[in-house]
Amino acid sequence: MTSPSISISIMAHPRRASEAEALAVKMRHLPTRIVYDPDPDGPASTIRAARLAWAPWRRDATHHLVLQDDVFPHQFFEEQVLRATDAQPDALLSFFSEWGSFTSHALRVAAIAGRSWVTQPDTYLGTQAVLMPAAAAKQFASDLRDVSEDVPDDHAIHEFAYRHGLRHYVSNPNLVEHDVGQSLVGNGVQGARRATVFLPHHSADIAWWRRAPLEELHAFPAMQWSTAEATTYVRAGSNAERWSIEPPRDWWGDREGLVQACIRDVVAQSPWTSQPRVQESVKGIASVLSGQVRVASSLQAVPADSLSRLTAADAVRTIAPGSMRRRLGAGVHEHDLMRFASQLQELLSFCQTLIANSDDRERSLPRVAR
Repeated sequence: MTSPSISISIMAHPRRASEAEALAVKMRHLPTRIVYDPDPDGPASTIRAARLAWAPWRRDATHHLVLQDDVFPHQFFEEQVLRATDAQPDALLSFFSEWGSFTSHALRVAAIAGRSWVTQPDTYLGTQAVLMPAAAAKQFASDLRDVSEDVPDDHAIHEFAYRHGLRHYVSNPNLVEHDVGQSLVGNGVQGARRATVFLPHHSADIAWWRRAPLEELHAFPAMQWSTAEATTYVRAGSNAERWSIEPPRDWWGDREGLVQACIRDVVAQSPWTSQPRVQESVKGIASVLSGQVRVASSLQAVPADSLSRLTAADAVRTIAPGSMRRRLGAGVHEHDLMRFASQLQELLSFCQTLIANSDDRERSLPRVAR
């Protein structure tokens, strides 16, 4: 098969021209151009620039990648994107997932299971760094002409992917980090939106990117970032576009008591014991993480290696700040988050040991990803 040839558009606003230009300089090998919002003083909209950015501008390109002007790329971004595209040449690939989204929790299941890709279950597709085959990109740019400027581009690309039956995957690890500066389209109220898993100095080989994508999830534990509450995210059908939010489930069966005892220890030792509302979310996060380990154990086993252990650890590190960014507020101390992440890592190890010590009958009960 011919190696992919990728062109890049950086979707930018004139107020971020310096950031866009700095990002373009980092693209040393892949042809890159900057596309600015044609009506920067008009109502806030991502569609105007997206219409221009998604139009492939090199005839020899097999794939087209669009970057937003407020991302920081992986140290070996171009190399990693080429490998990822070579491994998944027919899919729409997103190289970012916001750390509190429902997709972030699907990605945590994937990371714990050692998978390099997961289908995005949210009602939008993260557009901070997205690639698709050139023909699909051309069609998307054309379709955007009929999309209202009031529609966010991440919702438009989600609808496009389902309408055209495009497989869409999010990468583990993410290959860009998101700036936490001022949002130009009103997303600042959501708080910081960082990557779920970002290892800026670690490279994945082609074998990693060729691992089977995680597509079989039909229910998984998740935190709802807007309320910092534990939930279950459930797919309506085998190929449904829509998912629903349901109450938390018991994922552990007759071993639930052992897991809950460990969760109580985590809650009792958290850095926020004097804050009841935060403690409630701490318990939810610990319960969700333990459930994600259980869901991951129901999937086809993938041999553990150093990269899978690193991605799992980073996924654990981001679950608290992603889930509690409204509840913790601006006064949170980094060392408190690090301390809590260490406690959650111990919980992860406990749950994995519990599974490893289960007999074959228990390990096969039931396929909790359904």
